[in-house]
Amino acid sequence: MSVSTVIPAYNAEAFIHKAIESVLNQTTPVDEIIVVDDGSRDRTRAVVESYGGRVRLISQQNQGPSPARNLGVRSATSDLIAFLDADDAWHPQKIEKQLAALADAPNAILCYTGLLNLNVDGSQCVRAASPLKALRSALRIYNPGLTPSCVMLSRAAFLQAGGFNSSQKVCEDWDLWLRLLQIGPFCVVDEPLTLYQVSNTGLSSNAEELYEEALRMIDRRLLTGLRGLPRWLWRRRILSYQAYKSALTARASQQRSTELRYIVRSILSWPSPLWQPHRFKALVVTLTNRIRS
Repeated sequence: MSVSTVIPAYNAEAFIHKAIESVLNQTTPVDEIIVVDDGSRDRTRAVVESYGGRVRLISQQNQGPSPARNLGVRSATSDLIAFLDADDAWHPQKIEKQLAALADAPNAILCYTGLLNLNVDGSQCVRAASPLKALRSALRIYNPGLTPSCVMLSRAAFLQAGGFNSSQKVCEDWDLWLRLLQIGPFCVVDEPLTLYQVSNTGLSSNAEELYEEALRMIDRRLLTGLRGLPRWLWRRRILSYQAYKSALTARASQQRSTELRYIVRSILSWPSPLWQPHRFKALVVTLTNRIRS
C-alpha cells in the first residue's frame, strides 16, 4: 500500500525541518511528502523548498489546519494518508509498524499509535495508546489521545467521511474519528511512535472554546444511537468530563476563576466520586491554589 504524508504548516520555519527529516528517516519510506503552507508569513516556504523534489509544496491562503489537511489529502496520490503536524515528529519505525498493523487487520481503515509527549518545559512523558476495545466508549466522552500526527488512514475512507470539518475551530479531529468509526474499524500500535509537541497556546488552550465545541458536538455526534435514560446519563458524563478538561486547560493558562468555575461544573454534572475520581483531586488542587493566592 502506498503512503502519502500530509503536513499542514503555518509559520513553521523554526521547526518544520525536524518534521520533514523524521519522515525522510523512516525505515519504510513514504511515497510522497506533501506540505500545505497555510499562508505563512515567515520562511516556511523557503525551508520546504530547500528539500527540492523530495517534498511537494502546496500553498493556500490562511484558513487553518483542517482546510490545509483536506487540501493535502485531495492532492495526494496514495492509498493511505499519514498526517504529521509541523511541530511534531515520528519515530523512525512509525510507518513500518503501522503498515504491519494494517496488514494484520485488513478490514481496518485507520491505525493510531501511542505518543511521546514533549512538554514545553523540556520534559517527556509516554502517553499510552487508548485500548482498542475501549475506544468507542472513550470517544463518546472525549478524544483519548488520537492526535492527527499519530494517525494513518485510508484516503478513500477519509474522503467518504467528508474530511475534517473546516467550520470547527477545535475538536475537529475528535469529530472526524467518530465519523470514521461509522465506516470501518480501527487498529492500534501501542508503542509511542509519535513525538507530540504539547503546547499551551492556540485554540486548543482556550477553555471556553473547548467546552462550547463539546456542547455543540453532544447532540450532533456524541449521543448518536442513544435514547431515554442512557442518553441522559451519557449527556451528564460528557458534560462532567468536558468541564473537567476545560478546568485543567484554564489552570495551565493561569485562569484561576475560569478553572474554579469549570471544576465545580464538572462535580455538579456528575457528583459521584466513583466515576473519574481524579476530578475530585483536581477540585482539591483548585481550591488549595485559590486559598494560597
